[in-house]
Amino acid sequence: MGITVLLMLLIIPIAIFVGGLPAIFIIFVILFLIFLQGRKMQMSYKRADIIGKLISAKKYSEAIAIGESTTYRTEIEKMNLLAAYFHAGEKEKAILLATSLKTSIFMPSQANNAIRDWKKKIETK
Repeated sequence: MGITVLLMLLIIPIAIFVGGLPAIFIIFVILFLIFLQGRKMQMSYKRADIIGKLISAKKYSEAIAIGESTTYRTEIEKMNLLAAYFHAGEKEKAILLATSLKTSIFMPSQANNAIRDWKKKIETK
């Protein structure tokens, strides 16, 4: 959502300065983009929740299938998919996915700690 907010911060002052119908159109387009980004994140969290529940039920192959079915993955989905790979014994895929996980100052500290813990688990296994 960072890019959308940045665009909004750049375009809204221009739209207000120009005024009139273009301003209203631009503001509605930006709000629509923010709505779409929110929906994408909501679906991502639902997928991550489903993957987590399948891992809890020890249905690793189903969790992997759902996790691999999407091209856009958030860090939480990647962590759940990493857990499924780890428990299913697919070490090569787990190592590849662990290298793609990135810590960020914008993520909660628990998420950053979990990423570091998974990387250590995979290295020691």
